[in-house]
Amino acid sequence: MTSQYDNAILVAVDEYWTEYCRPPTYRELMDLTGAPSTSVVQYVVEGLVRRGLLLKRGNGKGSTRTTVPLWVGAAVGDAADKRGVGGG
Repeated sequence: MTSQYDNAILVAVDEYWTEYCRPPTYRELMDLTGAPSTSVVQYVVEGLVRRGLLLKRGNGKGSTRTTVPLWVGAAVGDAADKRGVGGG
């Protein structure tokens, strides 16, 4: 099921990463997309992660800044592979 905020959040995360080199908080996403609450943002983000459209980094527990666009995840993974970091 697609939420009315799915595309807005994907675009906001991508643009925010491009400008600030860090993921936006749920509150920042709420402000950027016009979502009515951070819980709506969290719900939509979790759905996007389940569908493979966003990645979550870190432990996620209590964190509101763990969402990364797929291109960032790929770049971080590539850099870690080149440094010999991680299990691979």
